[in-house]
Amino acid sequence: MDRRRYIRIKPDYALRGWQGLPYALVRRDGGPPAFLTPDVFRTVRFCNGRFPADSPVFLGKRAEHVEELDRLGFLEYLDEPRNLLPEQRYRYHDNRYLRMVHWSLTGRCNYRCRHCYMSAPHGVLPQPTTEQCFAIADQIADCGVAHVSLTGGEPLVRSDFLAIVDRILEHGMHVDVIMTNGSLVDDELLDGLEARGCRPEFNMSFDGPRRWHDWLRGVDGAYDSVRRALALCHERGFVTGAELVLHRGNLHTLRESVRELGELGVASLKVNRLSCVGEGEALSDYAITAKEEYDAYVDYIPQYIEDGMPVPYLMLSGLFSASDGEFSVGSERHPEGEDSGKKVICAAARTTMYLGPDGRILPCIPMSQLEAASEVFPRIGEMTIAEALADSTYLSFITKTLGDYLRHNPECAGCAYRNRCGGGCRGQAVLENGASDLLGVDPDACLIFKGGYYERVKAMLPS
Repeated sequence: MDRRRYIRIKPDYALRGWQGLPYALVRRDGGPPAFLTPDVFRTVRFCNGRFPADSPVFLGKRAEHVEELDRLGFLEYLDEPRNLLPEQRYRYHDNRYLRMVHWSLTGRCNYRCRHCYMSAPHGVLPQPTTEQCFAIADQIADCGVAHVSLTGGEPLVRSDFLAIVDRILEHGMHVDVIMTNGSLVDDELLDGLEARGCRPEFNMSFDGPRRWHDWLRGVDGAYDSVRRALALCHERGFVTGAELVLHRGNLHTLRESVRELGELGVASLKVNRLSCVGEGEALSDYAITAKEEYDAYVDYIPQYIEDGMPVPYLMLSGLFSASDGEFSVGSERHPEGEDSGKKVICAAARTTMYLGPDGRILPCIPMSQLEAASEVFPRIGEMTIAEALADSTYLSFITKTLGDYLRHNPECAGCAYRNRCGGGCRGQAVLENGASDLLGVDPDACLIFKGGYYERVKAMLPS
């Protein structure tokens, strides 16, 4: 290291802070932040391009900090003084840290999905105006959020979709995922995104063979449309994912469907059983039980491996997931014997907010499927997103710990699987128990562990 050269944080990084986490180096490309100790952060504040490496400000412990920061790739060395870029300078957000907002831009859709949890075919939920969406994007940015994913309804029915994307990008945020039925995905849309330097993943609904996909989506030709959209995105180099809803009609087609998605270049797939809420209340004859769902997965997992894992990332409800050959069974949240009482009960909800088209601020999409649960949480207009992340029923819920859960459910405190289960899925628990008990037991998690599925799946996986 030339001791005469000036030390500056690389332009790829910015200084940020939040309530409880006031010292962070954030990657401007959207990578994970590095949370620092106060001492290290004080050293970082001097890495502003105005002090050479041999300056007295870098003596003693700070010299060790600089060496470690350099090893981690945070620093650059300049021949002459040069200030940080304005957007790199420290900014404190007076709210708790949040990584992503999953934002529903509209309650409307051009399909008539028979199981739609928000009853989009009937336009039950609104479509906020362009100006309202701009204001929401501004609020998200004010909280220091780096990532946004966009959904609906069908988000692409909005004629101002790219204008909303522009507003998000203007704040330096990243559009990670667009969730769509695929019908409106075309070259013009992809050209528009590419021109903006925006290459999100396209996540599309896919429910098996033509008969069942068209039936569930309520539109003839939906199957051909989603295949076309997935193929187009793959051809253009956009990553694709899919979500598949299992019911009594398509349960036997799981292997065939995953193979087909693999052939279309789909990188990830999430599979869950039909939930009879919203429009789905009329589909009770097609609903399968958790046991039927898990039995189907137990049969399929060896076939998935035998087929060469055609979709690299696969999540089969809460029972099994695979990621590039690495497997996980159940939630496996915390190791047995670990004192996990202070860990948040849902890490996903702690870092990702769901924002409904009506402005409702929720921990996750499943929570929105129960009207009473939605009433528990705040809405934009009643408070800002920053206020919700500072002091609200929403913040109180997403910071609940496993210890809180076990005290609420003493029968779980004595369970041998309490750490691995971690309280199961809060969304599923609310669907089963109602919004009056947000810390209720998730019966699906009990079935996985106490019903023997955890051991059965573990035994069939390569060691």
